[in-house]
Amino acid sequence: MKGYIACVLALVPALTQASLHMPVHIALSYDEEVGCLGVRSLLASLRARPVKPMLCVIGEPTELQPVLGHKGKVAVRCDVQGASAHAPSGVNAIEYAAQLIGELGRLGEALRAADALDERFDPPFSTIQTGVISGGTALNIVPEQCRFDFEVRALPTLDPQQIVTALHAYAAQKLLPAMQAVSARSEIRFTELSSYPGLDIPLHSQAAELIAGFCGSRAFGTVAFGSEPKAGCSTSQASRQWSADRAAWSRGTSRTSSSASSNLTPVTRCSNVYWRSRRSHESPLISVIQLRAEIR
Repeated sequence: MKGYIACVLALVPALTQASLHMPVHIALSYDEEVGCLGVRSLLASLRARPVKPMLCVIGEPTELQPVLGHKGKVAVRCDVQGASAHAPSGVNAIEYAAQLIGELGRLGEALRAADALDERFDPPFSTIQTGVISGGTALNIVPEQCRFDFEVRALPTLDPQQIVTALHAYAAQKLLPAMQAVSARSEIRFTELSSYPGLDIPLHSQAAELIAGFCGSRAFGTVAFGSEPKAGCSTSQASRQWSADRAAWSRGTSRTSSSASSNLTPVTRCSNVYWRSRRSHESPLISVIQLRAEIR
């Protein structure tokens, strides 16, 4: 992503000399890796402006393949509060957390068995996984607290919040009554850590046609990671190790810069392209190239 930023910034002198029919804006966000935090204030700023973006090109590691789709995601932290006591009395927070995790597993199995598979994605179904868990103080003491983090990665046709809502209902209806019958202090809390919607831009949309012209390819793809809901195009494969990618980086960024330079003409002639943002009900008036970086 940073290589993409460097390439676009290197083209600023050429952009200032080009006969643009519409302005090109460069937007940099931060804390992308920890939940796309910086882009939220950026989106709020864009909504407050009198003109709306016609198109965003997101700098992502796709090796210059135009990407029009990714899964949506929500990451959630669950805190289970039980009641501490010497075994075997009390409310065992770890055991109730285990039941919640088991329910997530059952929900995940149902998603995998569903008929609505999308072979464009790897894997071709929505997934749920628990990644972090902690709790308890000693083997002979009933643990009063347990915390675990889980995430849902959903195909664009599924709102990942539906899974979170289902788990809320399971906790409220199946677990809390039994917990609070022993201790009124018992509770289950859910905190959203991060979220973003799925993306699925139609193959024959005007946005797809414009991006294909920029990248010189109609081999549209999807990615496992998430981005803002527009389109992605960048320089290197995310799966490569840095040590193996250093030499390829210079070739890739050079290729990106050359590709962008040779495709300035479509940018200067894009005034006849009108693509409506999925989230906007206003006619798009400006073209935006949006870039993402971590700024510490």
